[in-house]
Amino acid sequence: FMVKARMLAMTEAAKRIKVAQKAVEQATEAYRMSDARYRQQVGTMTDVLDAQAKLSYAEASLAGARADYGIALSSLYAAIGEENPALLPRGGKTALPAYSLLCDSIRNLLAGTRATCGKTVC
Repeated sequence: FMVKARMLAMTEAAKRIKVAQKAVEQATEAYRMSDARYRQQVGTMTDVLDAQAKLSYAEASLAGARADYGIALSSLYAAIGEENPALLPRGGKTALPAYSLLCDSIRNLLAGTRATCGKTVC
């Protein structure tokens, strides 16, 4: 149960990252457009500053979503009793087969696909 809950938390965090990335793209475009309007003397500096503030907020939300993902990933490793290989020194402990399967499942989950493990779906 604990591992499944951690996987769900990680999946949610990954979805929040994608949403936050889209928000940053939209805010960047809005900033670019308001800046271009200001340079053409059609828009106001207030519009530029407002767009800049929204861009900063979107970037902060993206950073928070990435931090949440890292926390969820760490919680997942703790739940399965493994160490995060990214934190191990080079040449450290080798990955177990179950751990490799979990990593593949996580990669597929983030890519939006589902991996199959024998007869069951991961």
